[in-house]
Amino acid sequence: MFYKFHNIRIKKKGAGNETFIYKSFENFRGGGVKSDPPKQGTEHGNPKHKPKNLIHDHNGWIRTVTLLVVFALIWGQVPVAGSVTDNMPSVIQRILGIREDTVADSFEGASTNAKINYMEKQMVALQSSVEQIKGQNSAYSLYCFIQSADTRYEGCELTLTSGSGNQVATGNLHLDKKLNKYVANIYSNFNGNCTLQYGSVKESINLGATGQEHQLKPYISDLTVWIDSNNSAYAGRSVVLKDSGGGTVQSAELKLVGGHYEATMTAYANGNYTIAYPYVASSKILNLTTGVTLNGSAKRQQLFGDLQQMTIADIQACCKAGAITSIAKVGDTFSDGTYTYTIIGINQDKPSDASGNVLNKSQYGDVLTVMPLGAPKGATNGQPVTMNAGATPFGVNYAQMNSWDTNSGSWAASQMRSTTMPQYLAKLPQATQNAIGYVQKVTGTYDGGSTSGGGNSVTGDKCFLLSGKEIFGGSGASNGSFCTTNEAAETFQYQYFQSIATTPASRNINSSANQWWWLRSPSYISSSIFCSVDAGSSNLNNVDNGEGVFAAFCIY
Repeated sequence: MFYKFHNIRIKKKGAGNETFIYKSFENFRGGGVKSDPPKQGTEHGNPKHKPKNLIHDHNGWIRTVTLLVVFALIWGQVPVAGSVTDNMPSVIQRILGIREDTVADSFEGASTNAKINYMEKQMVALQSSVEQIKGQNSAYSLYCFIQSADTRYEGCELTLTSGSGNQVATGNLHLDKKLNKYVANIYSNFNGNCTLQYGSVKESINLGATGQEHQLKPYISDLTVWIDSNNSAYAGRSVVLKDSGGGTVQSAELKLVGGHYEATMTAYANGNYTIAYPYVASSKILNLTTGVTLNGSAKRQQLFGDLQQMTIADIQACCKAGAITSIAKVGDTFSDGTYTYTIIGINQDKPSDASGNVLNKSQYGDVLTVMPLGAPKGATNGQPVTMNAGATPFGVNYAQMNSWDTNSGSWAASQMRSTTMPQYLAKLPQATQNAIGYVQKVTGTYDGGSTSGGGNSVTGDKCFLLSGKEIFGGSGASNGSFCTTNEAAETFQYQYFQSIATTPASRNINSSANQWWWLRSPSYISSSIFCSVDAGSSNLNNVDNGEGVFAAFCIY
């Protein structure tokens, strides 16, 4: 506080009169304490009451001296030429400090705000310790940890929920620098089966002892999506990540990186999402979607366009990425520039090696089974395609199943498989051949006229004829086809023939020379017969007869 002094009266001796010093001072801020001049007859004006007045005089002088000292101290902080009023903010700021001040060298020399901030941190730490001690008094504890260097795990919450849905305990991950991993201790008075949730991950925990340990699964993912194009039409366009309910999680803009456009979104919990994105097709921009599964690790996923705008290599990449179902539908027809291919099945065939041994699912994504039927390219919207034998790789030509009059050895040993199929495959453009992989095919064997037939034959094929069950369905023994019942039991019907091309007319290839075409199934009826298609219906024929060849293959 700043004061001014006025009305000073000097004491004089002589003639028996005394004049006492008295003072009046005011707070510069607008008034304050005032002392009035002594009055006659009061303790200041009457010498005989002097002992009684010592206390009051003493207090007054103390106040005066104190004010002078404060004034001097402050005066020493302010330049002589400066204005007291002008320098007040800087003086106050030096004393208080800024809001974010911290204790640097010593607590005593720190600013007021630094001291307050320090004490606040100490209180938080104390509170945390108290809570931990309270928790440690609980009957059960769970030590959770995750081995990761990702700093985004710091502070992530873990919750324990009972079977009835009540939350029984919580904890937060923090970095243990000695162990170099994120850890959390959870304490609870509840025991039994619980659900441990962190991020979108839910795990079952049987809480029945203290000191249990549990390693957490990674659940923070980064997602980068890209389109194999440098078309400037993509610049700045949005890619949107949506949850399973269709709600927007985050969006990002496509930017040119390394010769293509990509967008990156960060820190998402595990789960299944949908990506909505633009795709430039000729003169228009398509709005497409695809699915993505995040599993706690960084993921890159290529985005694909309209099936009709994609190359065979793009289609294969789409299959590898497990995204073909967002692009293609059974019955759709696409082109490689030479032939058109109708999709007859999605994720029905099992990729294999050349011997028919099924590959591990981790080695492939989606499987697209196609058949060159000479149909116009385009989406069919669930309608049968119009087939044209003359526009297929083998055309209106025909071939024998075997040049010898027997079905012995079944499909595996047939001339059709060993000679004609490689010839058929060689007619396809090289880019299309590169996208084709082996799949396991199961085929029956003849067994003396028994409808069940003998044991099935298993092969690995890149190019193959359909079986009786694959086109007609049924269980064999003239129930849909003339294949053996053993074969029918171990094979399936392609989706296109099951739900779209369900009539003889829709299965008939429009060529008088090729209304008959081979199937790979030996008939149970005779040792010299294989099954076939006749004007769209099930039939059979001698192995050395010439019939049309309409093969299928798989892209994955």
